[in-house]
Amino acid sequence: MITIKNQKEIDLMSKACEIVKDTLLLLEKQIAPGVTTNELDAIAEKYILSQGAEPGFKGLYGYPSTICISIEDEVVHGLPSNKKLYDYNDIYNVLKKTPVSKLWGVGRQYSKRLESYGIHTAYELIQRSDSWIQQHMSIVGLKMVQELRGIPCFELETAWQRKKSICTSRTFGEEVRHFNQLAQALSTYAAMCGAKLRKQGSCAGMVTIFIHTNPFKHQCRVNYKGVRTIHLKTPSNDSLEIVSATIAGLRSIYRDDCIYKKAGVIVSGIVPQSQVQLSFFDDIIDIEKRHRLMQAMDTVNDSYGKMKVRFAINGFERKWKLKQERLSPCYTTHMNELLQVIA
Repeated sequence: MITIKNQKEIDLMSKACEIVKDTLLLLEKQIAPGVTTNELDAIAEKYILSQGAEPGFKGLYGYPSTICISIEDEVVHGLPSNKKLYDYNDIYNVLKKTPVSKLWGVGRQYSKRLESYGIHTAYELIQRSDSWIQQHMSIVGLKMVQELRGIPCFELETAWQRKKSICTSRTFGEEVRHFNQLAQALSTYAAMCGAKLRKQGSCAGMVTIFIHTNPFKHQCRVNYKGVRTIHLKTPSNDSLEIVSATIAGLRSIYRDDCIYKKAGVIVSGIVPQSQVQLSFFDDIIDIEKRHRLMQAMDTVNDSYGKMKVRFAINGFERKWKLKQERLSPCYTTHMNELLQVIA
């Protein structure tokens, strides 16, 4: 069952989110070596109360504090206490015990390469020069190392930013040869891109499609990558228009002598829907009619599940979909996947 909120409830939820955001920003300024988590908890509670609100966690199922805060080996839902945050010497001691392979962004290949240079711990890594790290781990690795040194490189995003492009792509569970199967897949991805554009109140001016064969399957005669970008006359979030452009692009790059493994749709040239400049030849009545149609589709699909209402070209067979052999069961959302308890 879906509970529909009224405008007053939505406004209260928005205000609560603003208070939470401001609380986190306030705590960010207070976090320093030597500060206890109890002190941070008191700061958070005082600020929330000053805004005419109440801490949501405190008292919930007997929870005694305003915030959850985890340090050291606490994974989640750490209780505030008199435990002090690390000073830098403590941080270095932890880095000396942390294998370089356990760092975020260091996979198996990077780990082997670093160990070949005698770097086995995070502490040994941060001792290397910036130029050496950038040369061997790229700018992304350098930013990661600077974060370990206590130099912020990734700012906390406090405001929502509009996406500059939206991509929907999949690797097929089974290789696809026929045009109709590719058209089903790409039209589905195009419709999904349109829904994402409408959700963020944007329109796109360009639609790019791509189709790839499997580059690792050497017995195939052809290794082919087809790409086509189509410029829309007027930026749009109308799935019908995006699907039409996608199929037109597919016709221009499809080759019947290839077996395809991956395909996708990218919409770019994104602008706010309120700033779209119509041309002299645009039919405003038709645009408004299509806009209401898309709204109705989104409402039904949001309520009953993705792609419950779809275009005929999207099809229903979907032989091209992902295998998803290791997909976790949907214990709480699919009736046929509910847990069974046998006494």
